[in-house]
Amino acid sequence: QQRRTMMRKDLRSPLQSRALSSELGVVLEADGSAQITMGSSKIVASVVGPTQPKYGRHELFDRASIDVEVELSSSVANNGMDKLQQKKNCESFLKESLATCIELQQFPRLLILFKVLVVSNDGSMLAVALNTCVLALLDAGLPMKFVPNAVSLCSKNTATELFLDPSLEEESEAAANYTFTIKPVPVNNTGNVEGELIVSNCSGNFSMDTVNTAISAAMEASQVPQAMMRSVVEAKVAPTV
Repeated sequence: QQRRTMMRKDLRSPLQSRALSSELGVVLEADGSAQITMGSSKIVASVVGPTQPKYGRHELFDRASIDVEVELSSSVANNGMDKLQQKKNCESFLKESLATCIELQQFPRLLILFKVLVVSNDGSMLAVALNTCVLALLDAGLPMKFVPNAVSLCSKNTATELFLDPSLEEESEAAANYTFTIKPVPVNNTGNVEGELIVSNCSGNFSMDTVNTAISAAMEASQVPQAMMRSVVEAKVAPTV
């Protein structure tokens, strides 16, 4: 008997993401900035630098340091963590992910500062935040080793019940939540792109089989934010007529 495809409350199929829109240059005083809206989740990110750090702890002799400041607006709903936990968890994930892709060694003793405002969170906050920071980096024109993207999923009770780009309600009801930062890797002479896992953030009850299934789904789903990044860059560098 063929298994019926599970529909979600918002009528998406399990591996369907929400509508995505993006905009560059939304924070005028920053060196680069961007905004992404994914369903009802909306995040603004800006990047300043490389600049002289105010504090000695940010001064590394062989490379630039990265600092990330996340602000949750008063309307942001609680996803099971208190606001401070959410903020610290997001800052840690973003800092680790961004440190992998920027050419930090080109800017010794300097600081690159990201400011992230979570205007509204209806799920998949870490993925939306990372993708917004990457767009801000592209807007700033900072040298990058590669252009990563992030994907969030949640699992219901089994490894086969995965939801892509979960809403806040789906995350709160899930057995486990996952966000993966993915590096696009070109496949030689084919024009195709595969993904390499860079950073993962997993919480809840899960097995390695579940995680591996989620990673495979994330690799395939990463083509959507990857295509968005490419179109934004192409529009930015296209000559104005």
